[in-house]
Amino acid sequence: MKKTFRAGLLLLILFSVCTLWAGEKRMLYVVRHGQAGEKGFRSPTQETILTPLGEEQAKCAGAYLKKIGFKGTVYASPIYRTMQTASFICDALDVKFIIEAGLQEHSLPKNPEDVQTIVPYGCSREQFAQYFPRAIIPEDYVYPWRVSKETEENRTIRMEKTLDKLLAKTKGNLLLVTHGGSMGALRRILAKRGGAPKGTIWNCALLVYELDENGKVISCRIDTEKYLTDMQMTNNFVGSKVPRPDDPRYKPAKQKKSKKKFQKQD
Repeated sequence: MKKTFRAGLLLLILFSVCTLWAGEKRMLYVVRHGQAGEKGFRSPTQETILTPLGEEQAKCAGAYLKKIGFKGTVYASPIYRTMQTASFICDALDVKFIIEAGLQEHSLPKNPEDVQTIVPYGCSREQFAQYFPRAIIPEDYVYPWRVSKETEENRTIRMEKTLDKLLAKTKGNLLLVTHGGSMGALRRILAKRGGAPKGTIWNCALLVYELDENGKVISCRIDTEKYLTDMQMTNNFVGSKVPRPDDPRYKPAKQKKSKKKFQKQD
């Protein structure tokens, strides 16, 4: 009897040691905002808002995250369309989300010398309270904030700093509600850490990463097709997964021209 007890105790100790040694794994979820950019519809901050389809996409994403049992901390970019998306998702999860300005999306203008006349400032504290009651405003939130004339390289650097900051200050699972360009940067960053899921970042696309205790990628995937139909997969109004002859606002995505190398002839 004593031998059995000792053997069981030894196994328990070994299990505990192995568990501690293995470290804590966590899940990182990254969601793009729903369809936006409908001409003529603006938020109080002069930013585009979600279309009815965009709201539907966000609700589907929220229902899916609830279905798979997501529990963790939610952060969202303060741009209006991401705040709307986070609100619909958090309504389904019945949780609040934290504003993180580092998740915003800005890029370099076509002409770097141009002065940007329309720069999304995000909401003020009063507007957050009025339009997004589920939002938690950090003490260090500064209004107005702006990132202008930012190159893709600088955006990647900013996104990596933001990711590492959020991973360090939180425990458990993490959900980031952000933008297409920001998600592209995060996918490149995490590819260097072990994995990059293949697939298009549609509106309300969901990237799922399993991370080890050091932030290295154990596994990754894109779950978008598990909760959105082909007709619901859009890239705002520029391209969609299937043709949308029902709506003339959709424009085909521009095809990238392949660069041909010409050999110099003698």
